[in-house]
Amino acid sequence: MSNDRTGTIWLDGLKNILGVREDGGALMLGASTTLLTTSLSNVAGEFDQFVPAAGKVLTLSNTLTLAGTDATTMTFPSTTATVARTDAAQTFTGEQTFGNIVIGSANTLAWSTDLFLQRDAANTFAQRNGTSAQSYQIYNTFTDASNYERLFIGWSSNVALITLAIAGTGSARDLTIGTPGATQLNFRTNGTNRWAIGIGASAGFFIPQADNAYDFGAAGNQIKSLYAGTSVVTALLSSTGGVNSSSATAGIGYTTGAGGTVTQATSRSTGVTLSKTTGQITTTADSLAGLAIVTFTVTNTTVAATDTVIASKVSGDADTFCWVSAVAGGSFNVTLRNSHAVDADTTAFVFNFAVIKGVTS
Repeated sequence: MSNDRTGTIWLDGLKNILGVREDGGALMLGASTTLLTTSLSNVAGEFDQFVPAAGKVLTLSNTLTLAGTDATTMTFPSTTATVARTDAAQTFTGEQTFGNIVIGSANTLAWSTDLFLQRDAANTFAQRNGTSAQSYQIYNTFTDASNYERLFIGWSSNVALITLAIAGTGSARDLTIGTPGATQLNFRTNGTNRWAIGIGASAGFFIPQADNAYDFGAAGNQIKSLYAGTSVVTALLSSTGGVNSSSATAGIGYTTGAGGTVTQATSRSTGVTLSKTTGQITTTADSLAGLAIVTFTVTNTTVAATDTVIASKVSGDADTFCWVSAVAGGSFNVTLRNSHAVDADTTAFVFNFAVIKGVTS
């Protein structure tokens, strides 16, 4: 060992010099002292601390190795300590165990040259690689690349996909999309919610998010069959084909709310008003002589001149009958006839009517 009086200690045989401290001592260097040796590895295990003064640097020309059968630890004194190579990317080999890992906001976590995880913005995680489409796969089972079950989330031919995939021994599985609690599931296009699976009183309903705004099916993209267990409620049912019923008991007709009733006020010739597409009319009971005919007008704003109105007797004298004798826009006429040659009809006549909408083109 020599000292050139410049604050430098030259060691040519550090192992021999420190042999007296094999009990685990320390080599301490002062604030202005430099230790130069070409064989520091020769003293491995001879001392357990090497402590440069505060603010000083230990510089190695090649490799620092932590070896031995005991746990080997490199400890840094502050949360801002850095392990870095100043000339190239940092490389770790073997299995590493870390606590929290913090990556700089402008940095990238990469695998090879095609998969990159990055921070797009605050609280925004991104997987991107220029114009190369990216995908994400979550496996239910994986034996090898030819036998698996997985969920695929990604892009294919400029179309975003969420789908299941299987291969080999993999089995087809159900895909469920849902929400927790009383929360609505929405479907949107062009930034606007169009349809939703409802909640509350509408739980389970498939509901458009604007009233009377969206169609179900379209010309050239028709729904093959629509199965409704109870009813189809609509302001207008339009069909380019026939409307048929296969029910032995229900048939085709009106439901509650479509009909109404009215009773004549003065005589069998007195007009009545009932603006319903179906209903029941009761005449007065004034005398209708044998073989006599009487007509009265039913004012009904639902009727067009092209419509057909059907009338059918409910009750009254056995010899009296009715029919619709004229149809006009906003009204129709009903005619009664007592077919008995002698006896007069002195009972109220009750009949039902129904409007069938019609056109001439």
